[in-house]
Amino acid sequence: MAHDLVLKTIAEGVETEEQLQYLWQANCYAAQGFYFMRPLTAAKLEEFLQNKYPDGHFPIPSLRTKT
Repeated sequence: MAHDLVLKTIAEGVETEEQLQYLWQANCYAAQGFYFMRPLTAAKLEEFLQNKYPDGHFPIPSLRTKT
């Protein structure tokens, strides 16, 4: 339905490889859920991002540091 309405959507609650494969087959390419990562506290998220992107250049534009 989202494709017919030309809406960008994100599938929520993806917990298994099978669910992810189903979504790909249904042409849904944006998803979130425990399959990717468990929820983090703000402090743990900051630690994760600093470890993964030590230069501060995040792949998500809204998280990029201003230069």
